[in-house]
Amino acid sequence: MNDAAALQVCNDALALIGHNVTIKTLEEITSAEARSCSRALPTCLAQCLAKGQWSFARRDEILNEDYLTDFSSYPWQYTYELPDDVETIYSLTDINASSLINTAGYDSEYIRFDLRNIDNKRYLVTDAAPSFVIHYQANDISLDVCSSLFIQALTYLLASKLAPEFVKSQIGFEMGLKYLELSYQLIDMAAGQDSQQGAYSQKSVKQPSMIKARS
Repeated sequence: MNDAAALQVCNDALALIGHNVTIKTLEEITSAEARSCSRALPTCLAQCLAKGQWSFARRDEILNEDYLTDFSSYPWQYTYELPDDVETIYSLTDINASSLINTAGYDSEYIRFDLRNIDNKRYLVTDAAPSFVIHYQANDISLDVCSSLFIQALTYLLASKLAPEFVKSQIGFEMGLKYLELSYQLIDMAAGQDSQQGAYSQKSVKQPSMIKARS
């Protein structure tokens, strides 16, 4: 993660803690600021993504015969590999499912599934034969597609991690706690705003249970 948007988040976080250093790349091995941001930013992003079903991180993939394996996972009939970028699985649907599945009364069209750890690799198990669609949250998104509120929350969360490191004594610790609390408030606002977009914005929809694909 070394694009312009990521650098902007890092420099804004450094500015929040009053550390007037601008980093030009996260690969500056001689820069303590770049090393700290490079280490902390992916973790902060994962924490923010875990707080909602973000429209900008949602992807759909057809699981066909190419994903099917020979593994047996009783009592399920089929075992599938997952796309490499899966973070959280929202649901599985038939490949010919209507868009009405996201409105009230169509919950029966969701395909039941579970997850298995086989040889320390994640697999999806289900009774559905190929092909069907997996709807999921990706873990390799670009910050360019995120909402401004989400970016603000991410910036404050990163600042909360950097403050104790670069602002010494009790001041840095207290600053970190302050920015941590602000990041929580902002991420809740961002999640609320994002939930009002698309088919899932309808309050009458009964959402399928989310299953974390990452242990």
